Amino acid sequence: MKEKLKVAFIHSEIRDYRVEVVERLSEKYDFSLILTWDKSKIDSYPQKDEWKAKSYQFFLKIPGTNRKFPPGIFWDLWRGNFDVVISSDTTTIESILAFFATKLRGKKFILWNELWDYPPLFRFKLIKPLLRFMTRKSDALIAAGSKARDLYLEFGGKPEKIFISPNCAVDYKNAKIWDLRSKFKLADKKVILYLGRIVQYKGLDVLLKAFSEIESRRDDMFLVVGGEGPFEEYCRKLSKDLGLSNIKFVGFVSDVASYIALSDLFVLPARFMHDSVPSEAWGLVLNEVMSMGKPVIATDAVAGAFDLIEDGKNGFMVENQNVSALRDAIEKIISDDLLRQSMGKRSRKIVEESFTYDKMFKGFVNSIDYVMDTS
Repeated sequence: MKEKLKVAFIHSEIRDYRVEVVERLSEKYDFSLILTWDKSKIDSYPQKDEWKAKSYQFFLKIPGTNRKFPPGIFWDLWRGNFDVVISSDTTTIESILAFFATKLRGKKFILWNELWDYPPLFRFKLIKPLLRFMTRKSDALIAAGSKARDLYLEFGGKPEKIFISPNCAVDYKNAKIWDLRSKFKLADKKVILYLGRIVQYKGLDVLLKAFSEIESRRDDMFLVVGGEGPFEEYCRKLSKDLGLSNIKFVGFVSDVASYIALSDLFVLPARFMHDSVPSEAWGLVLNEVMSMGKPVIATDAVAGAFDLIEDGKNGFMVENQNVSALRDAIEKIISDDLLRQSMGKRSRKIVEESFTYDKMFKGFVNSIDYVMDTS
């Protein structure tokens, strides 16, 4: 029997939407999962032994940031003698250490990335030449979507080395749901949903302003805000200052499917920012909402929107921070029942056809096959 390839997969943490791919990789290869975030939690996953999961106890703080990294990753990769190392996120110290440990060992290194909007901060400008070098010298490159692929090309990656592994999330089509319309007494309302962390770059304040203009003209709309975060207090105050009455902040949401089922339309109003997180890296909530057959609106600051949204067919992509454009897109969908239904059906079809774990896994396998074939 042919010996399995020894593959290390480096990721910040394990979450439910990554389990399927990790499971498949662990079945096909002699697989090790290496977690690099200082708050990574693996104990709740019974498969951790099958994954040969490793996390770290010792971290060093990166000066001038709130980031930490585990220096031990270099020696673990050196001693591990893996055939292939796959690391996520070009900009992390752990990816840089993994790259050099793997290359010095004479083994194959694959970079997997969602990154598409390179951070404009000084420290990122300093390391940009190194990241360009890593992109050119990696044996293969895995992109989460078309925008990540574009950045690889900008950084000098060769097209034949780039493999698309479309970002996937949990499919909620057959999930058990609770009747939140009755609970919240919204039977006669058209419900707009925001669901995610409430942080500035996700742009909830822009949605609140657009909704305020809509609410001033009609009373059949309701905005449900799910999530928590450091920008929440500002948004709650803004909601009061705008005099919004048809709105409910529900806090942290664990029953995602029921809130999606409650909605008629989902909006992800992210913005570009001069920050270490300058925009929405993907927006997996779009995948989740579309899996339940809902129309979506997102901005041009959401990487996933470029691949998930067919403008006018399953939703709209609008200019970030453009309140009037967002307002008009919401009203166009919410005012036309037939359009909304057809958009929801198209959303489901897009997910079924193009954003499956089969396709995501195939992207990884194709990249591994490529680097071994070119040995």
